[in-house]
Amino acid sequence: MRVCHDPASHPPVFGPALGPVASCDVLALTSSDGSRFSAFHAVPGRRRDTPTGTPPSAWPGASVLVLPDNRGLTGFYEDLCIRLAEQGHPALAIDYYGRTAGPDHRSRGADFAHMDHLFKVSRETLFADIRAAITTLRAAEPNTEVAVLGFCFGGRQAFLTAAPEFGTRAAIGFYGYPDVLFGAPGPTQLAAGLTAPVLALFGGADTGISAEQVAAFDRALGGREVGVGVEAECECGRESAVVAEPGSVSECGPEPEPGRGHRSEGGREPGRGTERGRVAGPGRGREPERGR
Repeated sequence: MRVCHDPASHPPVFGPALGPVASCDVLALTSSDGSRFSAFHAVPGRRRDTPTGTPPSAWPGASVLVLPDNRGLTGFYEDLCIRLAEQGHPALAIDYYGRTAGPDHRSRGADFAHMDHLFKVSRETLFADIRAAITTLRAAEPNTEVAVLGFCFGGRQAFLTAAPEFGTRAAIGFYGYPDVLFGAPGPTQLAAGLTAPVLALFGGADTGISAEQVAAFDRALGGREVGVGVEAECECGRESAVVAEPGSVSECGPEPEPGRGHRSEGGREPGRGTERGRVAGPGRGREPERGR
């Protein structure tokens, strides 16, 4: 099965870290039905150029909820949270499989049959987990807004968090399937109810999401009320728009040297990945949406 990025790849370094990462922790969150699921939380420290006397709460940017691809929470998305925290954004990535595979995502091996578990995920329980994660971010940083960033399966869900019930500032999705899937309406069909700004990114050579489907999603979003920000972009010639690079693994700890990132807890070794700024992996499998 084709996937969104090489399992050994890591997110690219955006640029010099604006400040240290104060903490990064694996959390066990509780959903509204009492189920527990795994999450990874990275919190920015004080920015280097913060004026003396400025309270720490004055500098973090918007909090970011990260929704992974269909493999659930992996080291790639832990590293991505740390990259975001280096730029001043509190970030939380969640796992999808706490109900069926247990809340310890790090205990799963490389042969974890995520597709078997994906078929057991429902939109109702997934949205409950997303709401619990947003509540966690808001409790940690009550003065910041929450944006949602998703990839593949998570990109589809990210688009849907633009609905008012989530109260998000923006929704950003990389190659989230926008159309009807296994009989369930997608973001295109539900676009009239998506009121937060949406940024949708797709790969022009992606055989799983056609140019016609992207155009239909763009039209559906464009028909909303004036003042709602909408943008759809296409990485022409690529099968997907996600980027990754080898190495550059991250870790919470002391403030990094200028221009360098942190290294991640657990000492994950650099993997193959691709050149910085290029798409990692040839594409991805299309995930089911049972009961959605």
